[in-house]
Amino acid sequence: MKLRPFQREDVDRIKRAGLRTILASAPGTGKTCIAVVSILETGKWSLPALVVCPASVTLNWKREFKSWAHGLKTQVVEGVNSPLDPHANVYITSWTLLDARQMEFAGLNLRSIVADEAHMAKNPDALRSQALYRLSRGQKGLLLMTGTPIVNTEDELGALQSLYGGQPLMIRRLLEDVAPEIPPKKRSYLYVKLRERAQSEYDRAVDDFEHWLRREKEKLLGEGKAEGVVERALAAEAFTKMGYLRRLVGEFKAPAAADWIARAVRIGEPVVVFVEHQVVLTQLIKSLRSQRIRHQVVEGKTSPKKRQKYIDQFQANEFPVLICTKAGKEGITLHSARHLLFVERFYTSADEEQAEDRIRRIGQTHKTTIWYLHAAGTIDDRLDTIVRS
Repeated sequence: MKLRPFQREDVDRIKRAGLRTILASAPGTGKTCIAVVSILETGKWSLPALVVCPASVTLNWKREFKSWAHGLKTQVVEGVNSPLDPHANVYITSWTLLDARQMEFAGLNLRSIVADEAHMAKNPDALRSQALYRLSRGQKGLLLMTGTPIVNTEDELGALQSLYGGQPLMIRRLLEDVAPEIPPKKRSYLYVKLRERAQSEYDRAVDDFEHWLRREKEKLLGEGKAEGVVERALAAEAFTKMGYLRRLVGEFKAPAAADWIARAVRIGEPVVVFVEHQVVLTQLIKSLRSQRIRHQVVEGKTSPKKRQKYIDQFQANEFPVLICTKAGKEGITLHSARHLLFVERFYTSADEEQAEDRIRRIGQTHKTTIWYLHAAGTIDDRLDTIVRS
């Protein structure tokens, strides 16, 4: 296996910076292999190393080390009680376990840390952020990897930079800059009309919420509370209600999603599908089964081994539909498909772009299309405005 010229350049820059780098290139540019080769080529002083990543991609990291640095011995640390192999060169663990096992990791005399999806440490008050800070103090190497260094505000990037105590080297490359041969991505809307009964139920939910909001505001103002305080209090409740409306619309759209997926499959097109809520996932699976469409699901409770198995099978065209929750938007390659469908929209463009680039990354040879299933006149309109802004 051979690095692309830009990847070779990035490895050399990371090495010159002593592995103290924020690697913030866009999803699909091959950040994992850059990190692995950087560790391999600095092994005399960077090992032992710790890789922290989402639990869903620990096995993928092990596979990448086997591909790019097969001479290094890796251990995937699973659970709070599994023993650590004193002979391992690289320990791979999840963000979930980082705080729980930080004392044990601290005893390994680590010389470098690689943090994949490092935006998960953007909140300095979170236990995992504090654990990463404590483990990285005095380390020779701290390589933070994230395709989305800014999800909401610039402060999130500042939180990552603060882990270095100064301004570290930061590398940011876009896929279209480093792999112009990859065909472009197109975004399209699939407009659906809710069935009459579903529309009536949705309209009742909206009316109930508006009446509740009006009553609560009048009540709180009548109690003498300041209007600003009232607005902030009701905003949190409104967000909760918005989530309910979003889930309701997603459930009502599931049969239409299944119909569209079935048409794509019947003309030979594999499809990656993203949902968020469990009730939407359940309804979609039910609808696909009724049409005898073969599929598998990657969600939070999918074990790493099953997850990797499903990904490999999908890539090998052994089944045509892979359904993912947000647990599938990071760290995986699904470029055997050129169509991706959002049954539900996410709240931020960063989350959506991470999901979209599961199918558009190095190795993709076809134009890709991102489809948004949109029920006009519902909460989908508001979500579209939020993501666009």
